[in-house]
Amino acid sequence: MATLKSYSCSECGGVLNYDKDQELFGCPFCGADFAVGNIHRDELLKDVEIRLNNLEFHAAREKIDSILEQYPNDPLVLRDLVLCEGRCNSVDNLDHPGKMSSCDFVKMEQAAFEVQERCDVKDKAYFAKLIEMIRMAHKYSDLSSGVKAVPKAGTDQFKELAKAGEDYKKSVENSKVILFGSQGQNSEDDSSGLLVVGGIIVLAVFFIGGKKAGLIALAIFAAIIALYLLLSTLIRRAIYKHRATPHRKNLDTLHQYEDSSTAEIRSLESSYETTYKRFKQITPAGDREAAEQRPRAPKIPMAELIDFDKKIVCSNCGGNLIADKDRMLYECKFCGVAYGSSLFFGQPFKKALEAMGVGEYIEADQRFTHMLMLDPHDFNALLGRFLCAGKWKKIEELTLAHSIPQIRLKNLKERIDEIVPQASDEDREYFADLQRMINDRLELSELETDLNRLKKGVTGNESEFHDRNRLTADFNDLRDKVLRANRDLDFISGIPMA
Repeated sequence: MATLKSYSCSECGGVLNYDKDQELFGCPFCGADFAVGNIHRDELLKDVEIRLNNLEFHAAREKIDSILEQYPNDPLVLRDLVLCEGRCNSVDNLDHPGKMSSCDFVKMEQAAFEVQERCDVKDKAYFAKLIEMIRMAHKYSDLSSGVKAVPKAGTDQFKELAKAGEDYKKSVENSKVILFGSQGQNSEDDSSGLLVVGGIIVLAVFFIGGKKAGLIALAIFAAIIALYLLLSTLIRRAIYKHRATPHRKNLDTLHQYEDSSTAEIRSLESSYETTYKRFKQITPAGDREAAEQRPRAPKIPMAELIDFDKKIVCSNCGGNLIADKDRMLYECKFCGVAYGSSLFFGQPFKKALEAMGVGEYIEADQRFTHMLMLDPHDFNALLGRFLCAGKWKKIEELTLAHSIPQIRLKNLKERIDEIVPQASDEDREYFADLQRMINDRLELSELETDLNRLKKGVTGNESEFHDRNRLTADFNDLRDKVLRANRDLDFISGIPMA
């Protein structure tokens, strides 16, 4: 439902009626019409800011474009255009680079360059500062991301160092086993070391070959032991150094990077603060009086283009709307709601498709609802509302391959139950099939626990497995039938897919 606001008419001082979705302001007293971009510039900018804050970037861009049609060089509107393109939801985020981490800096900077080319000469310094801030915020974001990644990278390096140290200790223990042998849990696991075996051999040489031969054998054995100890120690240390040195260097590099990046972040914050203060000093205040004195757009004879005799049903209570040709409004005498005439004429379907194309399903659903006020059986509008409830752009996205949150399934159930009786006779079967598909998905969702057990190979209730197979087969059959109908081919052709 549209929200109405009241403003003063510059012609006679009367109250103007303004609908956020309208393109005209109408005075019910003198009949004057005003283009959106010509009146109450500060309120329009506030409306843009609200849409940005709500992350409705597509709707915000529409408003910005409508104002720029009248004032192509308005600096504050151009600034909001830059914010919108960069998906920055508030001008307040510019006060610190850390608040802009989620922005699309590439698109934002590109938009700022284009804006700097088209703005007035007096505003070029302002946008030059904005470009400088965007670049600084981009660098700040990259540095911050890098610093945040240091602890995890450091932990990985420490793990590798610890593993190398453990392997070093194991090699020392193995050397001791080779020298002294080992004792197992039983006698069969015992083993003799090099010292024991060598000692036995030396003693045998003493007894067999005499003292001289024994001394020679002892000298040879001692040399072998010394050579083994030397070589094993050198090799062990070389292996440990080979494995540990890169990780130590990496840790040093990480610490150096963290220190230098942190210092650079602090320096950037200081520089950014200085730049932002200058940016605020040269921010255009917006010459409201000059804007209101600019030539007003010529009056558009909308009344000649609109069929006010056409029946329009109120989406709030179902009553018939009464046309007010002078004020360019439709009013409901039952619930008191008023709608701007531009909601139902022009290109509401195209605007709905554009909103769907960028994922703004709430706005698209509102536009489809307005279409149904003109024709309650409009197939495209009914199908559009169903798709918006599922956050889809085409029927093909309704599949078992993707999970659907429980709350969304309930919303889809409510929406399709509302659509089926509203559809025309020729379309009702199509929507009834969609209704059965949603019912099948709801039942399958209730069997999710058993489906998980089935995936793990755990035996469960056979009747639930049977229900699962039955529901799956029924859903797939219905899906094939719906897709064969090709009912959404013309519908999706106008959606600008991302």
